[in-house]
Amino acid sequence: MAEPGLRVKGLESVKVKLGRFSRELSHANLAFKMAANVRNFIVERSLRGQDVNLQPFKPYSQKPLYVPADFRPAPKGWTRRTKTGFFYEKGYAQLAAATKKGGGKVNLFATGDMFRALQPQKISDNHARVGFTRQKAALKALEVNAERKFMGFKTRRELDALSRLFSFEINRLLGAAGIK
Repeated sequence: MAEPGLRVKGLESVKVKLGRFSRELSHANLAFKMAANVRNFIVERSLRGQDVNLQPFKPYSQKPLYVPADFRPAPKGWTRRTKTGFFYEKGYAQLAAATKKGGGKVNLFATGDMFRALQPQKISDNHARVGFTRQKAALKALEVNAERKFMGFKTRRELDALSRLFSFEINRLLGAAGIK
């Protein structure tokens, strides 16, 4: 007696293509690539001087500032020099304008150490995250983020752009597996 049911033609072909897609997906490091995209979004936005809401960062302080003589990078643009250090009448804003690229524009990139340490990290084939590779940079980022929010995403525009990148990668993998 024949078993009741449907007979589907081409099922083997679907299994083969899904198997190829699964292999492509695991070889593509998709999670790691997306974490790298997240990192790039954060860095590029910060370099433009924008926070998570795409608003300009809070300006640097103009409260008078004293910097010790052994401060690195070597102070420039100070108002007065003493035996033990340097005085900036217009505070960190004056120091930043004299020593940072961008003429003191707030972009969180004084030395580049913090953003160089922000890297995608592979957890498994299907899981990755963005994190800091050095503790000193992570602690600095916590302090900076409390004052000027730069970690994360809040705007629809950025979330949509990440979604488009993810869709592009999935479609590319589908094509490589012969499914599309």
